[in-house]
Amino acid sequence: MAGQPQFTHVHCSSRFDRSAESLETDLDAWMAHSSLITLTEISRNWRSATLREKGWGHFNASAGGGADDCGIAWRTDTWHRKDAFARRLSTMRFPTVPGYRPIVPTYAATALLKHVSSDKTLLVSCAHMPAHIEGHFRYPGTEQWRARKRAYTSAVDGWSTMVLNQSRRHKPDAVLVVADWNLNLKYHWVREYFHDHWKKAGLKGAWQHFPTGGTHGNRIIDGSYIDGLEVTDGPELLGVVRSSDHRPYRETLKLLGGAKPEDNRFYNPATGHVEKGKEWWGFGDYQYDEMFEKVKVTEEGTVVTFDFDEPPY
Repeated sequence: MAGQPQFTHVHCSSRFDRSAESLETDLDAWMAHSSLITLTEISRNWRSATLREKGWGHFNASAGGGADDCGIAWRTDTWHRKDAFARRLSTMRFPTVPGYRPIVPTYAATALLKHVSSDKTLLVSCAHMPAHIEGHFRYPGTEQWRARKRAYTSAVDGWSTMVLNQSRRHKPDAVLVVADWNLNLKYHWVREYFHDHWKKAGLKGAWQHFPTGGTHGNRIIDGSYIDGLEVTDGPELLGVVRSSDHRPYRETLKLLGGAKPEDNRFYNPATGHVEKGKEWWGFGDYQYDEMFEKVKVTEEGTVVTFDFDEPPY
């Protein structure tokens, strides 16, 4: 269909201990050829400050404790911010070993943007998943590895549920979910795992043809999931950068619209499943209150629930 707007998105899973100067240089290069950028590991103030560029808006949570790990930046002549927030995806923590940073709960940075020339809306959400669960971790099979796995799966559960609920609330024309997944998307079992979680929100993977190289070594552990969008160019790996040990990727996406979940589909916190029919209490669209969203893990396993006693931040 002619006239559908396109935009270029760049993602780089950044590196927390690289200089702000190197990130500033890399951002300048990406901003010259894109209108939307997502980043991880920018929680230090002197790194997140590099997002402040003339002609660009950005979101990076002011709260610490992991909420500020991810950032989103957009060209203000292309996108107008309607909303932005950080949400905790899991309360799970796990012990660390010498040489690793203390692990904080997983958060996602999310922004609702309106495309200036078309008025179409885009919900973009970015997160950094726990590392070292793919099987190469130095202590496979130990309680630490199992704790990391529980933290990972509970975060994916919480994120896909949050995106579904935000899509129902805001009814965007398109959804873009981006992460440092820390799982190799070249593996079929990894793609099937994510498919099972993101299909309830109508999302599919943007990577269709994998290059020989990767975003981290030969592994593709960074990537996008999309709905209401069509990939018209890419994703393609960009060159090695000084600001990260990951290679960034670039993709051009067409805004198709239509990323609105079915009206008769909703997340039922009583059962932990997406169901069809009227909301479980039988009236309205009040099954979700983002001010008190919380992800909890029971002794029996990972369960997405809601706790109305206190807000999660």
